[in-house]
Amino acid sequence: MINSQEFARWMGILGDRFNRPLAAPTARAYFEILSRELTTAEFVAGAERCFESCKYWPSPKEIITAARPVASPELAAADVFADILRWNGRPNLMAEANERLSPEAMRAFLAVGGPAKFRELTSAEAPFVRKEFVAAFVAAAHDAGEARSAGEAISRARDYKRIDNGPQRIGSLLGDVMPRIEGART
Repeated sequence: MINSQEFARWMGILGDRFNRPLAAPTARAYFEILSRELTTAEFVAGAERCFESCKYWPSPKEIITAARPVASPELAAADVFADILRWNGRPNLMAEANERLSPEAMRAFLAVGGPAKFRELTSAEAPFVRKEFVAAFVAAAHDAGEARSAGEAISRARDYKRIDNGPQRIGSLLGDVMPRIEGART
């Protein structure tokens, strides 16, 4: 669920940008729709991107798309790296990163050296750090995908009333779960 204060702040910013204040019922509908789909960090990222690039007031779908613009982990990593470069120089970069980065992005951020690395980053060094960041992000995204697949398999296993009803039932359960886990590794 999106933090209501951040939501109100960014909807106010967007309202000023597009000269369109929202009525309370409309704002509530935006909040409900966006909260089902986005975390606070994702919402803020989407609102920032809409603020920068939209010509007209964004629909909830446009904010969601802006929050998650690409399916490719490499392209997503490049976008996140650019976002971090924009935040660089703020007083508490680590707090900013904790608030805004997904778990995969945070893992990549720390893998390349975290705030200390970004504070001292030179323009000559940036392409190499970007390449490392993208590789770490892609690896983290792959690991998250495997964990998600395993979680789905465990969830399906829990759907069985009891798994201790004999070898046939356990064999059926393993037949359902194991292909999903093996498939996630490839």
